[in-house]
Amino acid sequence: HFSVEQVLLAARSGHLLPAGVTRFIVTGRVLHLDVDQEGDVRRFFDGLAEGATVTMPVETQFWGAVYGSLIDRFGINWGFHFDLE
Repeated sequence: HFSVEQVLLAARSGHLLPAGVTRFIVTGRVLHLDVDQEGDVRRFFDGLAEGATVTMPVETQFWGAVYGSLIDRFGINWGFHFDLE
């Protein structure tokens, strides 16, 4: 799913969502990816890290998730999330 403010667009095609992404949410100006596997957090994070500003390194967080965030070289804020439970 793509969630853009109050609009929800279902996107089930693998061409729209990368493999391993279960949910794609835009909140304000941050693109959040909820992924299927813990390793995907690091994979997507590392894929955008070159030239990026890391705002939160990928780590296990107190709320029970692996999460990291960055601002890519184009100025887009990204958050990557995997729920451990």
